[in-house]
Amino acid sequence: MRWVGLALLLLGLSVAGYHLSRELGPAPEEAETFHALWREDLRQLQASGKLPKGWNHLRMVEFTGLGKDSWAWIENRKPEIAIDPEGDYKLEILVDLFEDEEGKAALIEYHLVDLKSENKIWELGRTLQIRAAGKN
Repeated sequence: MRWVGLALLLLGLSVAGYHLSRELGPAPEEAETFHALWREDLRQLQASGKLPKGWNHLRMVEFTGLGKDSWAWIENRKPEIAIDPEGDYKLEILVDLFEDEEGKAALIEYHLVDLKSENKIWELGRTLQIRAAGKN
């Protein structure tokens, strides 16, 4: 009977530990991987000329995390994007973390908005694979 009680206690502790780890947010090494991938992706986009001309005339950049984990990853470590106080555009960046059969990934959407007309003039979506399925 003691073994059953001990087994239930251990099961309860492991379930509590699992839920606590989920509440504390994503693993720090995954956040580091995400930021390194994001920096490199932005560097490649700039080097390849795939960013619009307005990218160099941004008056403001707004970040939105679509979920608690997304905010935890971007709240204090946003990529460096040059701001021009006289710029004509706003860049909206939405970040969403998700996990599916391929593993853990981040969806990043960029929306370039003309401040005068308030029209979205460009958008781009990128998916960064952070962790392959089956890897811890």
